[in-house]
Amino acid sequence: MIETQQQLSCLNGSTAAYVEDLYDQYLIDPQSIPPEWKIFFDEHASGGSKVFHQAIQADILAQIEHKRHAQSVVIQSNEAQVKAWCDTVRSQGYHVAQVDPLGLHPPQQLESLTLQYHGLKDLTQIIDPQWSQASRPYSLQILQQRLETSYQGSIGSEVAHLQDPVKRRWLWSQLDTFADFKLTETEQTEVLHQLIRADGMEQFLARKFVAQKRFSLEGGDALIPLMEALLTEGAQHHGLKELAVCMAHRGRLNVMANVFGVSMQMIMDRFTGVVESDFETSGDVKYHLGCSASREVQGQTVHLSMAYNPSHLEFVNPVLQGMVKAKQIRDYPQDPTAICAVTLHGDAAVCAQGVVPETLNLSRTEAHGIAGGIHIIVNNQVGHSVSHVQDMTSCQRISDIFKAFDIPVLHVNGDDPEAVVFCARLAMAYRARFKEEIAIDLVCYRRLGHNEADEPSITQPLMYQVIRDRARLHEHYAQQLVTSKQWTQDQFHDACETIQTQCAAGDSLITTCADSIGRTRAAVWKPFFNQSWQQSVQTAVTIEQLKTLAQQLQTHPEGFTYQRQIQRLMTQRDAMASGDTPMNWGFAELLAYASLIQEGHSVRLVGQDVRRGTFSHRQAVLHDYQTGESYALMTPIEAQSDAQFNVYDSTLSEAGVLGAEYGYASVDPNTLVLWEAQFGDFSNSAQVLIDQFLSAAWQKWQRLCHLVLLLPHGYEGQGPEHSSARLERYLQLCAQHNMQVCVPTTPAQIFHLLRRQIHRPFRQPLVIMSPKSLLRHPEAISTFEDLSEGEFQCVLDDQGIQSHELIKRVVLCSGKIYYELFARRAAESMTDVALIRIEQLYPFPYESVQAVLSQYAQATEIIWCQEEPQNQGAWYSRRHCFEICMQSHQTLQYAGREPFAAPAAGSPKLHQKRQAAVIDQALGLADIQPVQYGSVQYD
Repeated sequence: MIETQQQLSCLNGSTAAYVEDLYDQYLIDPQSIPPEWKIFFDEHASGGSKVFHQAIQADILAQIEHKRHAQSVVIQSNEAQVKAWCDTVRSQGYHVAQVDPLGLHPPQQLESLTLQYHGLKDLTQIIDPQWSQASRPYSLQILQQRLETSYQGSIGSEVAHLQDPVKRRWLWSQLDTFADFKLTETEQTEVLHQLIRADGMEQFLARKFVAQKRFSLEGGDALIPLMEALLTEGAQHHGLKELAVCMAHRGRLNVMANVFGVSMQMIMDRFTGVVESDFETSGDVKYHLGCSASREVQGQTVHLSMAYNPSHLEFVNPVLQGMVKAKQIRDYPQDPTAICAVTLHGDAAVCAQGVVPETLNLSRTEAHGIAGGIHIIVNNQVGHSVSHVQDMTSCQRISDIFKAFDIPVLHVNGDDPEAVVFCARLAMAYRARFKEEIAIDLVCYRRLGHNEADEPSITQPLMYQVIRDRARLHEHYAQQLVTSKQWTQDQFHDACETIQTQCAAGDSLITTCADSIGRTRAAVWKPFFNQSWQQSVQTAVTIEQLKTLAQQLQTHPEGFTYQRQIQRLMTQRDAMASGDTPMNWGFAELLAYASLIQEGHSVRLVGQDVRRGTFSHRQAVLHDYQTGESYALMTPIEAQSDAQFNVYDSTLSEAGVLGAEYGYASVDPNTLVLWEAQFGDFSNSAQVLIDQFLSAAWQKWQRLCHLVLLLPHGYEGQGPEHSSARLERYLQLCAQHNMQVCVPTTPAQIFHLLRRQIHRPFRQPLVIMSPKSLLRHPEAISTFEDLSEGEFQCVLDDQGIQSHELIKRVVLCSGKIYYELFARRAAESMTDVALIRIEQLYPFPYESVQAVLSQYAQATEIIWCQEEPQNQGAWYSRRHCFEICMQSHQTLQYAGREPFAAPAAGSPKLHQKRQAAVIDQALGLADIQPVQYGSVQYD
């Protein structure tokens, strides 16, 4: 025996585990191990007599220990080939992984994954762990089996693209353990119950509500064990206190019932229409609704929330990002990983919708990073009704977008629930350890069509032949447990019947606990429900306070060096702070923020170039010209308050960033949250967020949000894409007091307007058509007195009128065109024309406009003047509002550009010509020409 052992290269203490594994394999199949080991075990078993496993192991280990100090491992000289082969399997194994439960797309075979390709032939060779990064020595044969199980079986992992070798090595070390992974009997029973509930609920709804849309999860049932594993792993090992989820309609009802504990009665009520909205709200379809709950998981209370979303796939992603960011700052400032974002994607949408990379690009930024999150692709391999995968994506895999952002991807066979659980646990552990994103590609299928009324075999006949012959996952997994004697068929049948009984009774399928977190958060918003926009609030600040704040804004660190233009700006602001000169727009805006911070209200301002402002008017953060060190002007004010001023230059994104800020503002009603577009023209890149969330969230979902949009707007000869924030589109969306649209024209007005947004208990979005040229206009100025008195005025009367009886024409307008009208009127010494500014276009201030117009009873001509073409701007949507406020003898006329497809002229000269014509028409210096429809006339 000793001679036999001396011929082997593995007999030392470090290889005890290897010998144990070898003996286990011998017991299963004696012919599968190296011949010398078979002889050794045969002799040890005394010619086949029955010997206890533990006794043989003890004897072997004793002999190994005896040899440990007398003999070292003889290492063969091919470690380079071994390491190359191991690295190849770990990095490329996903190409051949068996992750498709339908087997419709056989994986390609890669020669580089074979032992022969790397010049390895001796399967009995013992592999030192330092070569293979294995946990212990194995023979090449066993190592091959283990790596195939971990990387070429039910899991295919894409890790090699990660830039950080620490992350790569950690993930591979964890994935290696899948070869040994097995759920306990208790865990297997839990998984089976989860699958039974997932399928049972769908079958119940299918029978009760025949052909009604529910966007079934059937075929993707493993999503439920996946979500449950995330909860359990997070609560038990990583301090998880909250899971925030967003997802599309596929499987949403199932997740609500089986993860969030929404009762079946509530779900059935949505089918039958028992839950009706009142006449003032529209409500929404059942598979768009959100929910929240709390559950006891591993002795810990975990809060769950699901964001409301529209049918516009993936656009809820940045909303969730902002919601989680707000909760981290407000609720988990010391441990942001206590809340985890879980984003569920559809297979067709994740690789096609541009908002996906926009949101992923936020993940590591200062403004929007949330300490990582978990992405789950419910990959049913079909994507609506596309017949060929190449029509769904130009990538090799639908998950390839994640690789562009250095995110690992775990592909997993959705019909292997234990592999799914392993991936979920690994994903949660990775997020907790590295505070970064990770993606799980749950490869499954869709048992039914796109919806329950759809016949999928029309476009995917071969796929659905396979699916119809395929056992349901809970049946398949139950058979495994029956075979292993853990369950009986009767137990399985009884469990299925129990779920049907619970569904019919309208019960909750899982247990939840008292949702104290949800109640607390709801209470925060309660004061803002059913409030009127017409409430008057105190927005003025005393002159003493304003001057103190102004002086604090002008302080800077000792030795701080200004850049030349900033030095000039700060000198001008010194004069404003002392009251020697009136203040401009930028200074009044900063004072609004400073006063709110002093009062305990945080301010969050995000957008492209917002720290300085697109037009360099704000300069909220300065940079030392010598050292590059930054200094925030609000620093001394923040030092005296619990509130913060968070101003972030964002990525070059509208949909992603606006969505995130909407999400943030929908969580925290007491922080002034603002998003500023670089130019208002670019805000339509986020039109889906504006249409589906910003303008309609209250009517659909009874969700408030007070986000402020700063949209630079105004015609100044900069062309069609740098002139218009598309005012008309926002006004078209206005109804039921769902938002506010304002066009302030003085520094005092923006000061009061921003403060009103926080101090008035009316929490609806505020869209501000902010100025460009007015930022430095010599007439667009205000004093400390203007800020210390009054409030935001929805209408500004003409203060230059000496006699109202002399007025024959009243010009109504909004925005910076007022200053051009004012200058032209002064140049012509006109005394019979009044200029009235409508500073709030929605909700329309009827009473205020009527009160102002009543002073001009002698005027017979009411003119609406706008810069925008007639088919744009406020004319079409506000015309009836103006007419309501007029007297019977007065007529309303339009002075402005004729209808145009593009917002503005591309030539500065043409712009000036058209602008002058608009001004002259409004003031009566030129005839107002009726618009000619038909042939287009060019200047």
